[in-house]
Amino acid sequence: MAPSFSDYPHIGLGFQLNTMDTIPTVGHFGRDRGFRSYLLRLPKEKVGVVLLANCDYHEDVRQEIVYSIIKEIMGRRADGYQWYL
Repeated sequence: MAPSFSDYPHIGLGFQLNTMDTIPTVGHFGRDRGFRSYLLRLPKEKVGVVLLANCDYHEDVRQEIVYSIIKEIMGRRADGYQWYL
């Protein structure tokens, strides 16, 4: 996925374009009163996670939870960013 506008290089079709440890990611945060969500895909790795939560915290931990899940799926330690493989 490529950026939709040159003025916003981290946005592509409404998704946030970023990297996780140099791996390209496509994601989107969502929220409403009492609810939080986060979609994160790593297209080249063919991995994706959706987090849905019933919460209304000022402190947002969605990214930490999703990153830990993806690292476990990919065989990486959640604490040290090292490959098990």
